[in-house]
Amino acid sequence: MRDPSMQALLRELAAFNKGLCVITTRTQVADIADHEQTSALRRDLEHLSSDAGEQLLRALGVEGDEAEMRIASDEFSGHCLALTLLGSYLTDAYNGDIRRRKEVSEHLADDVRQGVHA
Repeated sequence: MRDPSMQALLRELAAFNKGLCVITTRTQVADIADHEQTSALRRDLEHLSSDAGEQLLRALGVEGDEAEMRIASDEFSGHCLALTLLGSYLTDAYNGDIRRRKEVSEHLADDVRQGVHA
């Protein structure tokens, strides 16, 4: 953390707080690394299993058979953000039909700014 007051807050919470503080970040928080195995638990949520990806898509309103949902999760490498964007878009644009995911990917492939990245 760059802000000294945030550094102090996180260190104090990790050292003495019995409550819950959730930090979401793609990088490790070095300021609380000393507490990582005790009070500062770290969970890597970058990639979901096929089953978890299916559950996320269903929670977003996507419909389809179990196998197709899991294949879709694998096609997007279980990437949480990509699956969330996919699920939201399918729900909004295609009534949640998982079979229409190829059309979404084809549209993204033409995006010169981001390509097929989430």
